[in-house]
Amino acid sequence: MEYAVPRAGVVHITLYDAAGRCVQEISNVYCQPGIYQKQLDLAGIAQGVYFLRLESNNEVITKKTIVLR
Repeated sequence: MEYAVPRAGVVHITLYDAAGRCVQEISNVYCQPGIYQKQLDLAGIAQGVYFLRLESNNEVITKKTIVLR
C-alpha cells in the first residue's frame, strides 16, 4: 500500500474486518512528510472484505480492501 504524509507525526494504520474488529496493527510509527510504501502481510487473513484505517495528525482515512485467494 502507498500513502502520503503531509505533516510530520505518528501514523497509525490498522486493518479491520467487516464487523469492525481489529484484525491487524500494521504500523504505529513517527513519519516525516513524504510518500511511503508498506508491504501488507495478509498471511493468515481469511478471504473477505476489510477496511484499512490510517490515522495521523487528527485526520482519519478509511479504505475498503478485498482479500482474495
